[in-house]
Amino acid sequence: MIAAVPPIVVDLDSSAARPAKIHDPLTPKFRLRQPPVERFAGAERRIDLTASFLALRAEAHDGADGHRQIAVLRRGPLRIVLFAFDPGGRLAAHGAPGFLTIHAIRGAVQVRTPTDRHEVSAGQVLILDPDVVHDVEAVEEADVVLTLAPVT
Repeated sequence: MIAAVPPIVVDLDSSAARPAKIHDPLTPKFRLRQPPVERFAGAERRIDLTASFLALRAEAHDGADGHRQIAVLRRGPLRIVLFAFDPGGRLAAHGAPGFLTIHAIRGAVQVRTPTDRHEVSAGQVLILDPDVVHDVEAVEEADVVLTLAPVT
């Protein structure tokens, strides 16, 4: 039996502005983040949203479609995902298989549904029923917490 080896932090870039990359000795590729098994560990977790969004924005890779995202919780069917949007960043139209909350922590996003257009600004939460098709566009740089609670 092979004992699990903790990840080793390796600074691959001399630039102090970029975070150190994590090398998992059991896999040949470098990771920018802790493996999910470590990120989601523990029966109780406190998440520092400010620090989490700063770290997400400091990642050394470009975001897709003007945003970066990271899941901070996957427990049973419950999901909590952080999104760091650049101005104009987008999520294409899609539906979700459960109740969805879109909570703007900083900045503002516009959420379009087939029946309405919602601007969600810092301190506001939009709640969508399961399978409501929506897209998201950042009106300005924005940090958003998305929670998905599937219908059981």
